[in-house]
Amino acid sequence: MRSHRKWGFWLSASPALLVWLVLIPRPGHAQTPQAGVTPESAQEDSLGHTTIQTWEEELWLSLLDRKDGFGGAFSERGTLKRFTDLIDSKYLLDLLSFRFTPMESYDWYRQGQGFRWRGGSATTLDLASAGEFKAEVPLGGPWNMGVRMDQTSGPRFDGSAVRLRFSRDVGETATAFAGLHLDPHKSGGDVSFGGQWNPGPAKLKAQVTVMDFLNNLLFVTLDAAVHPRGDTTVVYEQQPVALRTSGEVALSDRVRLEAYGTVVLPSSVVVHQRDDRAMGFTTGESVWYAGTMLEWTPTPRLLGAASLTHVRANSTRTANSVAAGVEGYDLVERTTEVEAFVAYRASERWGLSGTAVRMWMPERRDVTGDPSQDVDYLLKAWLTKLDATFTARGGFVGRAGFMSSNTSVPRGLGSMDVTGLLDDEFYRMLMNFGWTFGNAIFVIGGAYDYHPRTTTWIWGTSSSRIIVRW
Repeated sequence: MRSHRKWGFWLSASPALLVWLVLIPRPGHAQTPQAGVTPESAQEDSLGHTTIQTWEEELWLSLLDRKDGFGGAFSERGTLKRFTDLIDSKYLLDLLSFRFTPMESYDWYRQGQGFRWRGGSATTLDLASAGEFKAEVPLGGPWNMGVRMDQTSGPRFDGSAVRLRFSRDVGETATAFAGLHLDPHKSGGDVSFGGQWNPGPAKLKAQVTVMDFLNNLLFVTLDAAVHPRGDTTVVYEQQPVALRTSGEVALSDRVRLEAYGTVVLPSSVVVHQRDDRAMGFTTGESVWYAGTMLEWTPTPRLLGAASLTHVRANSTRTANSVAAGVEGYDLVERTTEVEAFVAYRASERWGLSGTAVRMWMPERRDVTGDPSQDVDYLLKAWLTKLDATFTARGGFVGRAGFMSSNTSVPRGLGSMDVTGLLDDEFYRMLMNFGWTFGNAIFVIGGAYDYHPRTTTWIWGTSSSRIIVRW
């Protein structure tokens, strides 16, 4: 366990190390900004840029707001909650169908203000969606304030979050900030401190977050369990603290690199009946993730990107006494994803793009005292997507796509409590129509799926995307 944490720390700290190495002046060279190699200037003569920041932001939000995860913060489903009763064999295909394009996401994160929303049909009655609102307001002088509101609903997570950030410019290339995550569950609030540095062709950001920082005040000092709805006491013996870093480097006019990394240091929390510590359990948890993306724009009409991401979560549960009747376990969840993306602008009105994703999602659970309940599960997925896009002069946008999804379970078939078996195969025909209105984009779409095992065509999903910037 100690070796995994050591490697997790260094991999997650890689963005900071990467940018530091790039910025070390070479002998005889001054450390000055290089004209023409910033990410912004490279965009002027290219299709734009791609990013994996959406992956990082959504994962980070799920860690901040764990109480809104499937089954709550202390669910037996673990930290990442990748396999729930609502997950089916088309879930990964649906996510790829209605997510924002990498270029749309890059533009979004470079805008200070705006709103965007995406959603798609998860079941006959349920909609999987994610909405974001953000705004930045100058407070005078070097001071600024930012607000972000997120709402996510899906098989793994269903909740909302409000995040405030107060920042101060330090010189021309640096910013210091403090942030607060407001949670409807008071004990779930988080506080952050950090800084951002933009020297020349690079950007580096680092922050420290104390998670659930009000928890022990509420449950110990104020004894929240006396509330009619608070018959359970939750006390951290070791507070969760996260170290989060990100880096972006323009290596040349045509090559750009992104990297992200986060470590949630080991924490320990005791959950028990208000007046009886013995009637409960103790949970330990640690998480780390890292991701990197390399982007290449060989010509103004062609863009390619490749990314690698990895997430690892360790959690343990131990009964506080035999009488508690709690099943103890040691759980390890991992997700590794490799993705390739290419976009080609054939003409002023026509564009082509392709995406290929390979995923490995193993999960191992060792149950205390009952090896017959152990789980050793592996889900593998291979997803592809090809799109052709037409943009008319009046703002109309049409997109036709072909997608495929092939999932397999080499280990542990049938041992997960999900909707049916996850090993399956689908082919999808996807059609999207939308309009662009200056700084706004609205897109709706629908899909039909072919299922080789039953040789039938079935309705796949309906979806929509909205982006508004101002």
